[in-house]
Amino acid sequence: WHESAGIGTVLSFTQVHRGPSPAFKPDQPYLLAIFDMDEGFRLMTNLRHCSVDDVRIGARVRIVFEPRGDAGRKIPQGELA
Repeated sequence: WHESAGIGTVLSFTQVHRGPSPAFKPDQPYLLAIFDMDEGFRLMTNLRHCSVDDVRIGARVRIVFEPRGDAGRKIPQGELA
């Protein structure tokens, strides 16, 4: 675990057209990215609310937490800053 202000840059990304299970179908296609966080660690998660044409290596991103499932859990998701 690392504390973070939630700001970083895009190291790499890809557009996923076929998710690993039927649960991903409503989100397809979606962007999956690796972020270099300003604190020095890397995080891999979805990059949401943008298209593949909007993203560039080195683009600034921020991490937000999105509720998922019935247990009230929240997962990190990236957005362009």
